[in-house]
Amino acid sequence: MANESENTLKHFDHFTKVLLNDMKPIIQKEFKRLSLKEEFLRKLFESYMEISESYNYINDIEQIIGLYPYRQQQISKNKLLKYHLISYLHETNILRDRLIRFITKIERGFKKDPLASKIAGKKKLMVENIEESFKNIKNHRDKHVHEARYIDMEFNDIEGIELIVNAGKDDNEKDHYRQIYNTLYKELKDKLKRQIKQNNIHTRSIIDNCFDGISILIVDKDRIVFPKDISGT
Repeated sequence: MANESENTLKHFDHFTKVLLNDMKPIIQKEFKRLSLKEEFLRKLFESYMEISESYNYINDIEQIIGLYPYRQQQISKNKLLKYHLISYLHETNILRDRLIRFITKIERGFKKDPLASKIAGKKKLMVENIEESFKNIKNHRDKHVHEARYIDMEFNDIEGIELIVNAGKDDNEKDHYRQIYNTLYKELKDKLKRQIKQNNIHTRSIIDNCFDGISILIVDKDRIVFPKDISGT
C-alpha cells in the first residue's frame, strides 16, 4: 500500500486554494476588462491550469495502463500499451516545460519589482532542480544502461508473436503462441505500471517542492502577492 505522503501535494494544494480564492471575483470577467493586477492573476491561473492538466494526465495513464483492453477494440493490446507509454513520456516532458514556464512567467512579472533579484536567483535554482529531477525520472526505468533498449525489444517480441498468431493456419499452434503472447504482455504491462507508479511518486515530489518555492515568493497570508508596479491598480 502506498505511503500517504507519496500521494500528498501539500504545497501545491495550498497554492491552489490561494489562487482559486483570488480568482473567484474575475473568473468570468472578459480579459479586455481586466486591470493590470487582474491580468497578472489571470495569466498566472492559465499557466497553473496547464500544470494541473499535465499532472492529472500522467496520473490517469497510471490507472489506464493497468486496464485490460475491451475485446471489441481493433487495436492490439501491445500497440495500445506502447501508445500509453509514449503518451506518458511525452506528457512528462510537457509537465516539465510547463513548470519552468510558470516560474519564468512569475520572474518576468516581477522584473520591475524590488523582489526581482531575489526571484531571479530563486528561479534559476528551481529550474536547475526541475531539469535535474525530470532527468532522473527519464532515467528511472534504465538504471542499467540497456534497460530502455530491453523494453523496446520486449515490445518487438510481443508484436512478432502477435504476427505469428494472426498469420497462423494451425489452431493448436495459434493457441500455443496466443498463450505466450498473453503471458509476455501481462508481464510487460505489470512492469510498466510499477515503473510509472514510481515515476509519478517522484513527480509529485518535484511539483510540491516547486510550489513550495513559488509560495515562499508570491504568497503572503494566504493571498497572492502582486508586483509593486501593478499592485495599486
